[in-house]
Amino acid sequence: MPRWRKLHVKTRQSLDINEMPDDWKPRRCWNRIIRGLQEPETAIIYALVDPDSSEIRYIGKTHCEPRSRLHLHLSEARKGNTTPKAVWMRGLLAQDKRPQIVILEKIIYPVWPETERRWLKAAREAGCALLNVQGAGGGP
Repeated sequence: MPRWRKLHVKTRQSLDINEMPDDWKPRRCWNRIIRGLQEPETAIIYALVDPDSSEIRYIGKTHCEPRSRLHLHLSEARKGNTTPKAVWMRGLLAQDKRPQIVILEKIIYPVWPETERRWLKAAREAGCALLNVQGAGGGP
């Protein structure tokens, strides 16, 4: 069993994007947030997983559809971003591979920093070589 799956089973059941409630519209919600019309109501804590080793390499948070967030990460890597995550992703892209995105938890928005910190801590304790430069919420 891949390391991220063991960590996932140990901490919480996986949420599939198809299991989201019908009233949860990520793109429409994201557009309203960008325009400043409303605060996001939900957030998703996700992991980027190495396609070869099945190891978690990055943990993050998004309000939009996870596939859209993965596309944004890939776009940043292609543009020459120099973070460890972008360098790793460029290496995968050079081999015609892409990381997998795994939903770890869907939560209400105000509690996302604590939840992301908990996942980061659990992954580090499990021995994952994370590429996160900053802690949860952009902090140390």
